[in-house]
Amino acid sequence: MHVLVLPARDEPVAVDGEVRVERRLTLCATVDHRFLDGFEGGVLARLLRELLADPSSMD
Repeated sequence: MHVLVLPARDEPVAVDGEVRVERRLTLCATVDHRFLDGFEGGVLARLLRELLADPSSMD
């Protein structure tokens, strides 16, 4: 697995119908298809997105 973390930057984001500027971090990963198929990768990506969006849920 290769993981790439890009620098955080300010980006416009729609929140509750309003445009706000928030810090965003881009995280990329590649995995060989022989190790992980697309469905499992999607489940993993969704879980990571939810955990990273609310780090306090990892307690």
